[in-house]
Amino acid sequence: MYESQVDSNNAVGNLDSLLSASQNTSSWRQANFRHSPNSHFQAGNADFSPGWFMQRHEVNYLSIIALIIPTGLPCQRLEDGLYISTLLRTPAGGNFMAAISNAEILINSVTALCSRQLYQLGMESINILKNELNGRRHDNVAFWPSVFSGIGVIVNRVTPSHRDKGACAQAYDLLVSMGTHTSATLSLSDVQAQLSYQPGTIVLVCGRVLRHAVESWEGGDRICCAHYMRDNVHNRLGLPRPDWVDIHVYRDLMDGGFQSRHPLYLP
Repeated sequence: MYESQVDSNNAVGNLDSLLSASQNTSSWRQANFRHSPNSHFQAGNADFSPGWFMQRHEVNYLSIIALIIPTGLPCQRLEDGLYISTLLRTPAGGNFMAAISNAEILINSVTALCSRQLYQLGMESINILKNELNGRRHDNVAFWPSVFSGIGVIVNRVTPSHRDKGACAQAYDLLVSMGTHTSATLSLSDVQAQLSYQPGTIVLVCGRVLRHAVESWEGGDRICCAHYMRDNVHNRLGLPRPDWVDIHVYRDLMDGGFQSRHPLYLP
């Protein structure tokens, strides 16, 4: 894990031009950055995807309303095409995907362990995006290493409490804490939880359901590599939503002694 973390940190260091370009916006997702003369990384935000709807044209409830009541909002239909993100089409984007490929093997394994169905649906979506989007492919898509259809790199940003509206409720976002900071906390205010968020930590959270935030850190640069699946992309590809994860899925992995000591896990 340590070697993968170092490789990933080095890979982020090569994204400076993409990260710096992402700060010219009023959105909180691309604001609230800390800039330090001692930082080893450019503060900023960069998102990559092998297939999503054009930004500011996402399929959502407002889009559906716009079909019925003219609102002046840009409207996207589920039958419209998916597009490779602009940053993934850059040389830096392709190099970044190749550089994090070893770490993503571990991250995919964690996803399969925590939600087998989410992993399987993610694999199906990536196979479609890699092989069946005729005319809209790019060489860098072949380097895509994750079962998640979106990867966001966040460097030295204060992240306020929020929910992720692009996911379905049952899906996990997978957050990887990276960088050189020595102390950070991931806050889940809805369940009054405070999680240690040191470099090397992996957290899976139902981001559509639970508010989450990282409002401060100490001791160096904070990097988050956020993995997510957009509900409208899976819908466009004809894939169902995953079921809620149930503890009884893992019952067959528990020996009799463990189950007797923990009757909560019994049928």
